[in-house]
Amino acid sequence: MQLKDAIEKVLRAAGKPLDAREITGRILAEGLWQTNGKTPAATVGAAIYMDIKNGGTIFVKAGKGKFALSGAAKRVEEPTLFDYAAREAEGKAKSSGYVYILTNPSLKGMVKIGKTRRPVNTRSKELYNTAIPTEFVEFASLKT
Repeated sequence: MQLKDAIEKVLRAAGKPLDAREITGRILAEGLWQTNGKTPAATVGAAIYMDIKNGGTIFVKAGKGKFALSGAAKRVEEPTLFDYAAREAEGKAKSSGYVYILTNPSLKGMVKIGKTRRPVNTRSKELYNTAIPTEFVEFASLKT
């Protein structure tokens, strides 16, 4: 069986987006493809990316590092604050930070929304340079 056919079969059976490692594990476990390579997951990922890049209609990117069948890709939900709190409680969160809104008198009617792991005032000072004549002002921030 060709690699692309094996990937398609695994994704169809899964019915949900999978990452290259999950796809590879299932392909090898089902005996759909044999390889002597040392990094089969990289080979699977490359095959998927090449199909997408070359305008193939079989696979689509369905989230960060996840792939699905075209037309079958499910929207990958963004994590909620509850998800972050749960991961932090489990000790799996990368680190805390801030979501912020900045304003600037030179940019009437516009705001800068962003995130940082450092203090918001440190980030706002980085944004103030010769291209912006006035400093950014912190409008709101939320510790996450």
